[in-house]
Amino acid sequence: MQHRLRVLIIVLLLFLTGCDIQKHPEDLMRAPALTGEMNQLHKAIMNYLPADAQIYIPLNSENAVAIGEVDLNSDGIMEAYATYSLKVNNKTIHGVILLKQSSDSWTKLNQIEINSDELDFIRFADLANDGQLKIMIGSVISTDENKILHIYGNDIQEFRKIAELPYAQMEVGNLNNDPVPEIIILNNNRFEMTADASVYQYDGRAMVLLDKLPLDGSINGYSDVKFGKASSSVNGVFIEAGVGAHSAYSILLIMKDGKLQDVFGTAKPDGGWIPFIPRSTYPEDANHDGIIEIPLLEELTPDASYAEMAFRTVWNKWDGQTGLIPAYYTYDDYGAGYSLTLPNSWKSNLQVSGEHDPFEETTFFYVNERGRKIADLASIRYYDNVLNQEDIERKLQQSKLHYQILGMRYNRLFVGIIPDEASQAANLSPKELEKLKEMRIDLAYLLEHIELTER
Repeated sequence: MQHRLRVLIIVLLLFLTGCDIQKHPEDLMRAPALTGEMNQLHKAIMNYLPADAQIYIPLNSENAVAIGEVDLNSDGIMEAYATYSLKVNNKTIHGVILLKQSSDSWTKLNQIEINSDELDFIRFADLANDGQLKIMIGSVISTDENKILHIYGNDIQEFRKIAELPYAQMEVGNLNNDPVPEIIILNNNRFEMTADASVYQYDGRAMVLLDKLPLDGSINGYSDVKFGKASSSVNGVFIEAGVGAHSAYSILLIMKDGKLQDVFGTAKPDGGWIPFIPRSTYPEDANHDGIIEIPLLEELTPDASYAEMAFRTVWNKWDGQTGLIPAYYTYDDYGAGYSLTLPNSWKSNLQVSGEHDPFEETTFFYVNERGRKIADLASIRYYDNVLNQEDIERKLQQSKLHYQILGMRYNRLFVGIIPDEASQAANLSPKELEKLKEMRIDLAYLLEHIELTER
């Protein structure tokens, strides 16, 4: 069942009216008066805040807000919540106030307070598939290796505490295809070099541990965890574990016969096989087919320093056993702000090089089995601070280049260029010429398969 979660961007409104905003803003609610419904809520929160309390934004608050609205019991009437911090006898308390709207006023529904140095998040989830959202609060104690997940029921008279679970990372989703979701809890202790994954489900009274699986304890930590389709019929949890200074590897957990399984075998004593990448890149449904792909990186600049390395991203689907099947390939230049889906003919014999003056340009070229450059295939060039596109096109035409304008983003103009085919045929062996013909693309391909992204 889907639930409407509407965030009140009060913090943004306060910013627009001239108030300073910090991570833990003092006097944040003492802003110029708001109007209408939001003004009523603002006054109610100020009225119910404990003395000396300050509105507080959790560390991982969605949209970086401390105040929001949520329909806790699916009755179509929104409740409101606000998070705050408070010092009591040199101890820090973090709290959540929940309010209910009746006629033209807001009244306090309930209040939760937790001893903690910080709040990680506040979230709401239907853990019983009954339309009643449970309240989940992550708290942080600076001296503890892991955080604490606090789960409360939303009973009108009392917010009953359901569970307190230590976690490094957690997520809510569905692993076993039944109507009731699960919570995956990941823990790791870097000092003891232990790690594990636990899956819980709410039975109407408590969180029940369904299974627990040991994982590799030598990791730095977990940088990403998400539920998603591992195949058309199997749900999974996709985890990114950091190792070394920059590297990471992917873990895929599924439920089979009521047991958690690490399909790549990273939990086995011999280490198994793991999808390792030299830079952290997260699994995602990259081609929007409903199934999560796992990325692996292949170097395209063998002589470059680590900072200047360029990679081809191979997006892989789980093969249903213990391996991966390549699905498609991309070249992702996050600094420039584009992603190019590569043709299958570029899955081998490909390298790239870059130019930086007087414009930025990446050239893709064909290399033979010995790594010798044979011919250019295409280039992506961009110009910054473009005020007159016609001037740039005039220069491109004067250079007699085969080019295509690929788009403009943030005053950055992207241009695709392909070489003249006739000039490339000389001095190539029949095998090299045949491979070159196979790898060639046209300008229409670049225009169709490039995506301009954030940078």
